[in-house]
Amino acid sequence: MKKLSLVSFLMMLLVFTGCAQKNAEVTDDSNVSDETVDSSTEEAVTNAVEDANKFYFEYDSYSVTDEMKQKLKAAVLLINKAPSIVLEGNADERGSDEYNQALGLKRAKSVQDALIAEGVEASKIEAPISLGELNPVCEDQTEECFAKNRRVEIKIK
Repeated sequence: MKKLSLVSFLMMLLVFTGCAQKNAEVTDDSNVSDETVDSSTEEAVTNAVEDANKFYFEYDSYSVTDEMKQKLKAAVLLINKAPSIVLEGNADERGSDEYNQALGLKRAKSVQDALIAEGVEASKIEAPISLGELNPVCEDQTEECFAKNRRVEIKIK
């Protein structure tokens, strides 16, 4: 049931975040096989679903951006249907352990405040936690990798 709820949540988040108005790009796909289209579409959907519950932050920041707020708005109805959620704050490896632990917590609390401001019932959100730099999704020493680690993840309980 938890997995079904998580999948439903992520799919709805994907639908809502995919509704942004964008200019259509016209390409000639006549040379692309169905197999290529299927695998690239599947990969794009998988990546979107995996990122639907993640909110990324600038270096040394815990401010919720307007882009994040749009993504959070899309999640409100689904979060209110979940039994409860946990917000896990993360940081990249730059900075001391203590600093990253505090920064991860500030990030989780800022997402919590934004969710409540958007209408999520406060009782649905368990106390935010910080994993600091202990839960990296990428370990390369590049800015792109560091950016992937500066995040808050929503976990449905």
